Amino acid sequence: MTLMPLFFLAAVWQVPTRSSSTEITNEKDFAMHRAVANEDKFDRGPYMNTKKFFKLAEVEISSGKYRDAINLLRRGISELGDRYRSNGAIDETGTRLALAEIEESNNRLDVAANLLLSVLATRLNMYAEKSRIEGKTDC
Repeated sequence: MTLMPLFFLAAVWQVPTRSSSTEITNEKDFAMHRAVANEDKFDRGPYMNTKKFFKLAEVEISSGKYRDAINLLRRGISELGDRYRSNGAIDETGTRLALAEIEESNNRLDVAANLLLSVLATRLNMYAEKSRIEGKTDC
């Protein structure tokens, strides 16, 4: 009896099937499908919701779908709001946010998406640090 390699079993076990109205045709689509399907498992705290938008935007950027990434990042920025701010912390993300808007208006969507990604990454880090200092547990 021959044993099948584990990587083969893992690949077969995760074979995507038809999802409602969209056919999943590649690994990226499958990852996106899983992220959306598992959305209910995300903590509804602002950090986790924002992190979800961040991770989905990373996938879109890596696929060259900058407009979709920009939309996801704007949702994430909106979701987090100003909760990340703390007294005494220096916040230069507003400058990058303004630069992203300029780049987007100049149709340089790749630059705009990466600027927004850096804004959200910084704000998530600031929120996590603020939460750690204040003893919160939602991130």
